[in-house]
Amino acid sequence: MDIITITDNIFQTNTYLLVDNNRENAVLIDPGADAEDIVKHLLDKGLKLMAILITHGHFDHIGAVDEIIEILNNKGQSGIKVFAHKQEAEMMENAQKNLSKMFMAKSITAKANSFIKNGDIINLSNTFVFECFEIFGHTNNSICYYNSDNKVLFTGDTLMAGTIGRTDFNKLPSETLVNSIKERLYSLPEDTIVCSGHGINTTLGFEKKNNQYLI
Repeated sequence: MDIITITDNIFQTNTYLLVDNNRENAVLIDPGADAEDIVKHLLDKGLKLMAILITHGHFDHIGAVDEIIEILNNKGQSGIKVFAHKQEAEMMENAQKNLSKMFMAKSITAKANSFIKNGDIINLSNTFVFECFEIFGHTNNSICYYNSDNKVLFTGDTLMAGTIGRTDFNKLPSETLVNSIKERLYSLPEDTIVCSGHGINTTLGFEKKNNQYLI
């Protein structure tokens, strides 16, 4: 599996374009903006988009979802699954809850059509198999996606290089998120690559030893 990072120009959110071993199919994680640019990546490489995985419902991680699906539908690619936790999906459709009204003074929404929870396995192909880890704190039901074949974990805004996500939007102490990370993610191999919603990649082992919030 190839992993291509596309960082948008608006929110500096990392969108991950995953390409299967046959160079035919793709999965997107957290397309926040720049829908036309993301679609160009797909079409230039001759890829069919199988699914979009959403880590959480905040506006900067969902803003391009509906537009990508609309563009691809018009080009003959249909049946694209959009995975999210049910509660996060509700946030995606609510401009107040997903914070777009607060930060952008406009409505940014998106729709999910496939609901997941902690412990679920998303099996799209031999390449695209993901275990779902539900993490509390940054939002109530954020999902991290783990692909064991490549030892890679997509964490959204729960765990990032040197830091963790904000919990004040949820009116929760940071310990809520820290404890959830330790309870749900620490069983994974330490050489697991962490691909987060913002910033550079890291490893789980490095964060265990060096992240000031987790020590």
